[in-house]
Amino acid sequence: VNQPHIHTSDPTGIRSSQQPATSNQLVTMDDQAATFCSITGLEDPSQAAMYLEMAGGNLEMAMSIFFDGGGGAVPAAAGGTELPDWFHAVWPRSVTTFEGIPESWSLQALEFTNVSYPGAASGGIGVGLNQPQNGPCGVIAAIQAGCIAELCRSGTAAPPDKVQITDDILASVLTAMLWQARADGTVKLVTKAASEANGGVDVATFTDKDALHKGVSEAIDTFKAPGGVVLFVYSLVVTHTVDAIRSDVMNAGGDLPMVTDLSLCTSDLVSLCLRGQANGNVGAFQPISDENGDNIKLEWHEGLGVGMLSMDEYQTKIPLADALKSPKYPVWIMHGGDHFTVLWAEDLKMPNVDEESSGDGASFALLQWNGLPPNGPRLARLDIRAKEQAPPAPKKRKAPTQFEPVIGEIESIVQADPEMKKNMPNGWTTWRYEVQLAGEETKEEGTKYDPRPEGAVLPMTFDPRAHPAAGEEKKAWRCSACYSTRFKTMCFGMNELKDGEDDPKCENCGRPRSVTGHTIWLTYDELPDSWKRSADRQFAPKIVTVLRTKWPGCKVDMVDDENFGHGNWPSV
Repeated sequence: VNQPHIHTSDPTGIRSSQQPATSNQLVTMDDQAATFCSITGLEDPSQAAMYLEMAGGNLEMAMSIFFDGGGGAVPAAAGGTELPDWFHAVWPRSVTTFEGIPESWSLQALEFTNVSYPGAASGGIGVGLNQPQNGPCGVIAAIQAGCIAELCRSGTAAPPDKVQITDDILASVLTAMLWQARADGTVKLVTKAASEANGGVDVATFTDKDALHKGVSEAIDTFKAPGGVVLFVYSLVVTHTVDAIRSDVMNAGGDLPMVTDLSLCTSDLVSLCLRGQANGNVGAFQPISDENGDNIKLEWHEGLGVGMLSMDEYQTKIPLADALKSPKYPVWIMHGGDHFTVLWAEDLKMPNVDEESSGDGASFALLQWNGLPPNGPRLARLDIRAKEQAPPAPKKRKAPTQFEPVIGEIESIVQADPEMKKNMPNGWTTWRYEVQLAGEETKEEGTKYDPRPEGAVLPMTFDPRAHPAAGEEKKAWRCSACYSTRFKTMCFGMNELKDGEDDPKCENCGRPRSVTGHTIWLTYDELPDSWKRSADRQFAPKIVTVLRTKWPGCKVDMVDDENFGHGNWPSV
């Protein structure tokens, strides 16, 4: 499974960025090299200088690169030739030759294929970009999304089930990506990358966009062949320059290389494709808080006009940048937490939810492509009904508030009924849920709670005495007090219920159930609205959850695909 990391603004506001050394610093590079050698045991000062150069002159970062890579000399290419610095900006130190790049990347071609259209008896749509192995999903998703955005920009009149991404469209998008990545006014197109023994590296330089398009078009078969994605990444990196990439990545709170030890691409590399900057912070706010503890809003450079929707919003509680949630074109890269796929409006027009919504809301269809086995290659069609779309992020992200728990409010959903999950898969709105209610043990010792605003509506509460204990039908019950302290004690409060016990004692804390409380069952319909949304995030198909970051509460219906079985939701 792909596990790309996505930089979002740190909710704690404590992420720091180390800046490259400057000529004004008192410590010279020779001094740093000597210090580096004394700490690492490396004997060759020139090798130490190379690590320092890779780290932008930052000694601490240079040592981190050295030790994270297992120590040792900077790897050289076949024949003893030193690999270029841009090679190290892309690959981890475990990759020591041009010919030794990961197979998942060397196999990846940029060739679009015809795929069956969901629900259609025949015909195909030429948008499929297959991914043989884990690794380059972020880059190929960015390229595919850019090509579909180009169809939107050009106003193609083709029916949805006849759309084709041609070589000319691919060349136009690759040209646009390279042109926006320029750091010094020039684009460097890498059409061959091998050790000297196998022909070396071929680079062409362009200062005119039309000439660049011609050069990319002439080399399009090279990019469509296996390994073509690697040559394009090299072109991006050499064009943007290592210094600019290092600065971008560090400002985002990340580090090089842009492909991890697991051969997965980072969000920095995705950002370089989408907007010509290797700053992978896709969140709406700066990572560093101001003197008031607030995070200031960031602007995402529009670039190709492609958006992104991510599961990370729920995990970080931070919305993605406005230009990603609401891009120029109705095309989004979808990040499900462990993979990148592509989503777009079937009619290539932006859904107009605000003006069209009435009654059940606006209706529109989306297509989603996943080129990676075993859940792909697959083109899925989703019918959406939405009454609203996510608003822009506020100008500042206020520090999170924490109110004192109200006794009897829901503290957490423990689990969905296992039998219901088994018998009614994907029927999460028909299940019942074991919930933990807040008690005295829920209040964290030493925590300074924020005052509730005057007139604030208190959360809905439940009396556990009015509900049988969850699990009684199976001669079991869960101690609410023990479950509240589970992260301290690693005790989850389960007890066996013995016959004839009216007020059983917890086997863990020794207190009677009338004192500790117990978890209860509530149906989905009985949950307060906020906890319905929590159940949706936890138990709905992941694609539904991600879609609701853009269209909150939207209804999603899937067009069945006989190749993947009835009710088999597409993966993100």
